[in-house]
Amino acid sequence: MKLFIFHLTVLSLSLVTKSQNVDQNMDLFRLLQFNFNDPRYFYNVWQNNGGELVNQFQIPPNIDKLIIEGRICYINKLYCLVSKTIPVEWEVIKTLFEESCIPILDFNQATTIQNVINNQFFEKAIIQREMFTINGDCSTIESELPYKFINISEKLYYGKKCLEERFTLKDVSYVNIKNSLITTLPLYEEDKEFFSKSKFTGKNKFDTFTVLILTYKRIALLKRIIRRLSFNNKIDKIIIIWNDQNSKSIPKKSIWPKIKKPLYFVKTKKNSLNNRFLPLDIITTYGILSIDDDQIINNNLLNKAFKIWQTNKDVLVGQYTRSTFDKSRIGYFSKPQKKFDLILTGLAFIHRKYLTKYTNEMNEELKNYVDKYMNCEDIVMNFLVAESSKKPNLFFSMKDSNILKSRTCSKGLSDKKNHYKIRDRCVKYLIGIYGRNPMKKSNKCLGLNKKIC
Repeated sequence: MKLFIFHLTVLSLSLVTKSQNVDQNMDLFRLLQFNFNDPRYFYNVWQNNGGELVNQFQIPPNIDKLIIEGRICYINKLYCLVSKTIPVEWEVIKTLFEESCIPILDFNQATTIQNVINNQFFEKAIIQREMFTINGDCSTIESELPYKFINISEKLYYGKKCLEERFTLKDVSYVNIKNSLITTLPLYEEDKEFFSKSKFTGKNKFDTFTVLILTYKRIALLKRIIRRLSFNNKIDKIIIIWNDQNSKSIPKKSIWPKIKKPLYFVKTKKNSLNNRFLPLDIITTYGILSIDDDQIINNNLLNKAFKIWQTNKDVLVGQYTRSTFDKSRIGYFSKPQKKFDLILTGLAFIHRKYLTKYTNEMNEELKNYVDKYMNCEDIVMNFLVAESSKKPNLFFSMKDSNILKSRTCSKGLSDKKNHYKIRDRCVKYLIGIYGRNPMKKSNKCLGLNKKIC
């Protein structure tokens, strides 16, 4: 009877390697941990693949490629020791998970990958190199493996779980921040030299902020806000992101207000709301004011808001709030509530690091979603900030002040049909991507005009 159970269990183990059903693998793992107490035998069953000879095994092409590149050492057709001489990349680890090869990584390598994917299953899917002889090579680790208790089914299971996760960030661990800036293209040819002299040199300013205005065919409104902002002594630069791709719609430069503040008109490659968050190489401040062209501003109160942001740099600090919750429901809710979590970027301060994250680090799928629906870029940015900071955003009240949205402006995107339905779907889509809602609720309101919020 014992012999029958033994052979039945070995047969089950061999079937696991061919099974694509991850949940069945996990069930088998839970069963096996009660049946096998000898780690050497548990390892050897897998090592020999139920009795097949090692020299009859064909190395998967993707694994073979990594071996040739010197990125991994292949041990007993089940483990992959990742090289420490070449920077580790998520795409390599992803390939190992896909080919059911358990990665062996040192602490620094594991930390690098975890920082990229932020996955709750990752640590359970790998083997720490530190559990073997210090600086042990492939042969050393191979000789020590039979004496380590490794729950192979569990490792394979969690490797597949890592692949099921949809990551919001891509691997940028080795991207130089300075090189990740977007080259700024002038809208007017005569500004080329002006732009060239304004490029970021590596030193950021903290006591002033940069204004970013995304605009599309609203010249009168744009001229008005440029004039008002030009009197603010805390502004370093005013940057106009020109989203209209029709070259015939570009007005002559002479029509714009003559101001003392540096004023930049930036050409874009396509009409996209993602252009709102470009990490342009002419930005030289930590603080960014993202503002719509239809805002009427009071510079004194605006600077008070900037001062609040300076002590709360990791979150969005803004004037307009929304919510991703309403009692027991999730979605997009624009009606005023006591609590909020979203800050609209039509008037909000933000750290420049989030521009880099949005443009260079965030999964392209999210930016494609923004382009597809021509909406939601501010919600996507809110989720990114919340996931990074783990803190609630801040709301500043400008009641009874001159900072109020213009009601006489031409129609914008928020006036379009289905605008709120699209945003509601967007919130639910992002929660699905993240696997949860990272937004933090808050009821904190900061009055800038000595008024009760």
